[in-house]
Amino acid sequence: MRVFVNFIFPLLLAVAFWAAPPVAAQDSTSEVAEKSALENWLQDTLSEAGREVTINGFAGAFSSNATFDELTIADDEGIWLRISKASLVWSRSALLSGRVDINEISAEKVEVLRKPLAQAAVSAEDSESWQFTVPELPVSVEIDALDIKDISFDASVLGQALNLALTGKATLAGGAADVDIKALRSDDLGEFNFAAKFANETRQLTLDLGFREAAGGMVATLLKIPDTPALAFSVKGDAPLEEFTADIALQTDADTQFGGTVRLTETTTETGPERRIQAALSGDLRPLFIADYHPFFGARSELTLDVLRPTSGLTDVQVFSLQTGLLQLNGAVLLDVGGLPKAFDVTGQITSDTPVRLPTSDVPTTLRSLRLEADFDDTRSNVWNADISISDFERDSIRLPSLALIGTGNIDRLPVREISGTFSATADGLAFDAAKLAEAFDGTYQASAAFSWVQDGLLRFDKLQLRSDAVQLAAAGTLGTLAEGFPLEGRGTLIANDLSRYSLLAGRDIAGSAHLDLSGRYDILGGGFDAAVFGATEDLKVSEPRLDPLLAGRARLRVVAERSPEGTELRVLNLHTDAAQIDATGSIDANAGQLQLEARLVELALVEPKLSGPADVSTDFGWTSDQGISMRDLVANVAGTSITGSLTSPEDALFAAFDGDLHVTSPDIAVFSDLAGRALRGAIDINLKGSANLNEARYALQSVLTADNLQTGIAQLDPLLRGEMKGQIDIGLANDLLRITEIRLRSPQAFVTAQGEDGRDRVEFELGLENLGLLVPEYSGPLRADGQLRFDENAPRNIAVRATGTGPGGIALQANGTLFDLGQRLDIALTGSAPLALANPFIAPNSIQGASRFDLQLRGAPSVAALSGQLDLSDGRMAMPDSGIVLSGLAGDVRFAATEARLNIRAQSGEGGTVTVQGPVSLQAPNRANLSIALANFGISDPELFQTSLDGTVTVDGPLQGQALIAGRVNLGRTEIVVPSGSPIGSSGLLDVTHVNAPRDVRATLDRAGVGPRDSGGSSAAYPLNIVVVAPNQIFVRGRGLDAELGGQIRLGGTTADVAASGNFGLIRGRFDILGRRFVMNEGLIDMRGSLDPFLRFVAETQTDDGAVRLILEGLASSPDIRFETDGGLPQEEAISRLLFGRGLDSISPLQAASLVSAVATLSGRSSGGLTGRLRSQLGLSDFDVTQSESGAGQLRAGAYLNENTYSEIVIDSVGNQEINLNLDITPNLTVKGGTGSNGNTGVGIFFEKDY
Repeated sequence: MRVFVNFIFPLLLAVAFWAAPPVAAQDSTSEVAEKSALENWLQDTLSEAGREVTINGFAGAFSSNATFDELTIADDEGIWLRISKASLVWSRSALLSGRVDINEISAEKVEVLRKPLAQAAVSAEDSESWQFTVPELPVSVEIDALDIKDISFDASVLGQALNLALTGKATLAGGAADVDIKALRSDDLGEFNFAAKFANETRQLTLDLGFREAAGGMVATLLKIPDTPALAFSVKGDAPLEEFTADIALQTDADTQFGGTVRLTETTTETGPERRIQAALSGDLRPLFIADYHPFFGARSELTLDVLRPTSGLTDVQVFSLQTGLLQLNGAVLLDVGGLPKAFDVTGQITSDTPVRLPTSDVPTTLRSLRLEADFDDTRSNVWNADISISDFERDSIRLPSLALIGTGNIDRLPVREISGTFSATADGLAFDAAKLAEAFDGTYQASAAFSWVQDGLLRFDKLQLRSDAVQLAAAGTLGTLAEGFPLEGRGTLIANDLSRYSLLAGRDIAGSAHLDLSGRYDILGGGFDAAVFGATEDLKVSEPRLDPLLAGRARLRVVAERSPEGTELRVLNLHTDAAQIDATGSIDANAGQLQLEARLVELALVEPKLSGPADVSTDFGWTSDQGISMRDLVANVAGTSITGSLTSPEDALFAAFDGDLHVTSPDIAVFSDLAGRALRGAIDINLKGSANLNEARYALQSVLTADNLQTGIAQLDPLLRGEMKGQIDIGLANDLLRITEIRLRSPQAFVTAQGEDGRDRVEFELGLENLGLLVPEYSGPLRADGQLRFDENAPRNIAVRATGTGPGGIALQANGTLFDLGQRLDIALTGSAPLALANPFIAPNSIQGASRFDLQLRGAPSVAALSGQLDLSDGRMAMPDSGIVLSGLAGDVRFAATEARLNIRAQSGEGGTVTVQGPVSLQAPNRANLSIALANFGISDPELFQTSLDGTVTVDGPLQGQALIAGRVNLGRTEIVVPSGSPIGSSGLLDVTHVNAPRDVRATLDRAGVGPRDSGGSSAAYPLNIVVVAPNQIFVRGRGLDAELGGQIRLGGTTADVAASGNFGLIRGRFDILGRRFVMNEGLIDMRGSLDPFLRFVAETQTDDGAVRLILEGLASSPDIRFETDGGLPQEEAISRLLFGRGLDSISPLQAASLVSAVATLSGRSSGGLTGRLRSQLGLSDFDVTQSESGAGQLRAGAYLNENTYSEIVIDSVGNQEINLNLDITPNLTVKGGTGSNGNTGVGIFFEKDY
């Protein structure tokens, strides 16, 4: 137990000199050895954790002059005290007579370099209490000379640098004492002296105590006296003790601020000597304090004291008076021989119209008034009374408007000497400025207590109570005597009905109620205790989602513990709730400790929603001062998984070195699927044994694994783990040497083996798949790789690597190089070939075929920056079923360098045309790219919806993980949009079939066809768009009686997740045909709204006898709606009848009704394009139609594009009239139209069109 402060240790060194046993004379060799041994003994004795004492040049241990060259004391931050050239001249023989006779203590220099660190708060020794004893000095001390030439203090110790010289002497002999000590600053700016003489024979006392320092001195600075004036203080007197007067004076800048006299007198009476002490001190104390204190002290402060000690043994304080500007404290006290009051009358008050600051501390403390009254007189009664009141008290952020304390009781001398009484107090309106304290503690508090004290016995308190709106505290107990170490024994109860008041204070929302009972004993001086704590909470909440469910309902706490000189024992610790139980016992002392722990959880889902089932754990912890810590007999069961093991850490490398073993068994790890975020399955049995030393970078691991039908939720890995899998690992690292003794993992589908030769020099390894078709159905057959790791004898952290691999489909791999510094730096070359189909499991439902060759290097620290080389692609074919795009002739290369991959890939579309992708892609997140995608007559189609070709360039610029801008200009070639004649037949039209236990190849086919459930893999990144799609003409929309041509351009903006299109494709020409009736369109557009299924709107209008009738086709091209609108608001069937036959439904003939049904079939998409449609398609014309002219003659119309900008149309009727029309698009907005006919009509016109 640490019981001495650091400054005592130099004195202990001197004591060690004195206590050294005498020895016989020795030769010089043995003397040197003995000196060294004694130095070491002294250092070890005086040092401990956090304090290191070093002694150099020690000599004369067994002579009358012991010296050392240097003594230093250091803590964890280094040396803080140094003593140089010290000497002790003393008389060894004087010890035999019980005296310490020191002739001289001297040192050339004592340096206090800084303040020492505070001692460690907790250590193993603190588990033991200590017994209080009053120290006894077995010898008297006499010092003839003290001479320390230089004592230096660093500025960090006293606030400024200081150097002193200390001289003096002390003599105590023959009933006389003579002490004279002086300390002088080296800069002569201050001195201290103490001189005193007294002789029993003459009873003469001479006293001269003085101190002075110049302005800005150390004392004024430390006391924070304003303006740090020059200071001087003196106490002087020279007279017999019977009539001794001491003059006291305190000066600042040579002005006496405070002083007076203290007088000791002694008179002889008939019954013996009578002594009196009188003091009268006064002055202006304001210059010594800051201005805030001046109202309290006022211009004059006075202290008056008159104490009489008569021969009867009484102590009669006849006058006690302290007066300042605002404080008046007066009183008289009479004590009997045993110190028990016979009478007292004390009054005091502070009154002020405004709050006055009290001279207490740096924290401002103010009040407006204080009143004190206390009285007792045993000549009248045995009752004492006390009354204290305070108003408007404030300190820091605490405000107390009113405090009242009232006490009363008895002082008795018979049958025993006893003081007893009761106190009651009311603190009204206690308030805190800080919100978190205000919520917790604001309010009115009431307290009361009863006590009794028997002289030389116990202080007993009963009915101690504290009540407020939030808490109730009740306690009773006793306080023992100093000789017993002030033992406190008792019992207390604390009740808090609403814990939510403490939410701000706790920094989180809490709720519930708590009840706590405490009983036992606590030794205030020794630190020992024997206590029991019983507590309970109701519906406790601490805003921890994983903890609150465990605390719901009633929670019960029980702790029984004892601390004695033998150590601390935890007899019982129980924490029980409806959902969990924790039980523990243990003990600890300075040399060893142990703890037994058991915990049970009723339902894991309460703390981890992704787990279910019960859990329990038990283990024994141990610690010894020589062996370290250990965890023995760990047994746990978590959701049906069994865990056992042990762990030790030696004392010389505590928490830096470990040895342990672990055994984990689970019949099915599926219970951990939600926790892992993957579909886990299978049984495992793992044995682990290992060791680690973090300081020495030494590690070892041995493992034995067994698993059955293991699944990890990784689609590419799980097929390899089916069936029984076994494994064995034995590896280690020590002295920078990697040891691979054995690695062996095998399942029916795959294996990995590694075998070390001589433990470390060379490791042969092999890995393989029994059938690659498990992952890539296109390639069946074994996949094998083997190689060798060889450790460099001169640089064992460098490992040479050689490996080769082969597999079906032309798979070949060669790897050669070196792993430097256990893989901290690489120099590896990788060459070989592989089919592109190996990527299919990762890109499903897309698929790819073809071949690749690679020549890569890894040079540098393991990262993408180390990768360089080239990957060549050839004979590739890629199918993307979601978009219907099939690429063939895929070829090119990818070059790796400087953390990027530069692409140069080209392919042909299955619909004709080519696509080329070029540019760099960063291999580091966020994978910034600058790609150019060139499209040349690139055909895309949906057989049931559209067919077109694309020309242009699209760029992708920015991070591929999101926010890369996709921009460019794309020109559409001849585009055919088919308005479906019914529901399209495609993947969406397949029957809704649920496949049960489908074979792997069937599942792969369904995935690639886009059928069945598919893991989205998370949300896709959104990319901003800026693409312009241009088609001046030749966008043909046909179907359901519609035949139209459009042109224009659109801009695709927004993002890929939310496309915002502007612009559209507008009508150039068009018509509707229904039952031989033709309607010329006057409105038409195609709008892109975020998908490849365009939005259509076409309107044709004609006049009937009943007004205008409009035929409208509107909606997505895959399923548009057709409706009729009339000016008269007729039903659609009626509108169709009047449009086609000029009469209502109730007056049409059966033939006309059949025609009406045919018209409805055409409009609803259940009619084919007819003969003209088939002829137009076979002749390759843009327009082909057979109609009637205005005169009723038969008419044939045929049109076609001569080139992208020129459209020609020929019209021939049955009476021989012929007409040729020609349209020339000069710009997207400017068109020249001309025509000539056999009837001589000829015309030319220029048309300007623009959409707004």
